[in-house]
Amino acid sequence: MTALSIDIARKEYTPSDIVALEGLRFNVEKGSFVSLVGPSGAGKSTLLKLILGIDRAFDGSIHFLDGGTRIGCVFQEPRLMPWLSTLENILLVTGDGPGERERARELITATGLAGFEDAFPRELSGGMQRRAALARAFAVQPSLLLMDEPFVSLDRPAASALRELLLDLWRETRPTILYVTHDLHEALALADRVVFIRRRPGRVVLDFSIDLPRPRSVDDVAIHALHQELLESHPGLLQGILREEREAMPDG
Repeated sequence: MTALSIDIARKEYTPSDIVALEGLRFNVEKGSFVSLVGPSGAGKSTLLKLILGIDRAFDGSIHFLDGGTRIGCVFQEPRLMPWLSTLENILLVTGDGPGERERARELITATGLAGFEDAFPRELSGGMQRRAALARAFAVQPSLLLMDEPFVSLDRPAASALRELLLDLWRETRPTILYVTHDLHEALALADRVVFIRRRPGRVVLDFSIDLPRPRSVDDVAIHALHQELLESHPGLLQGILREEREAMPDG
């Protein structure tokens, strides 16, 4: 069942006349994990803003097809309110009823933050702040979770631990996830599909399904082999260029 249908004919920023997205079309199945990969300037973050409804100035349509969509978000920065505790940051998005408080405490435990319920963001490490942001996103029990490079700049062990935590939470509640990343290894390890976006104006250049058993890790031999296979088949893929487009270029 399709959860999200995206058909962006054109997204242009005025008065600069920059066309961020054009002819960007794909669907996302309910409960699936889809990664978006593309170079800087491909419009990936712009797309998330359109889905959120923060920006409605575009030609095209975005349809939520499973009804009653609740959207959770995790950004590059944790965006915790500095004057609120860990628990209060979670309750900020859910309300403070008995059920919400119990769910928040369960998520705090699940994300390894037990004992830090009353800690303020300044008292948490970077990885712990990301855990709190993840707990907050799942607290609303989202049917759709948008993630914009949520583990960027973390050290390797911290990022690895958070990926495992994300997958545990996803398996438990099964939201549809749209995950933006520049790290192809990460995308291949996490997702069911990787949608590759070309540089501005952004559009889909390759929609790739991953046929590898779970669980997976970015360090798996199979992930490295698939990474190499993709880039050998499409050397310009991370720049948003397929082989046939690359060969058509004057210097190609």
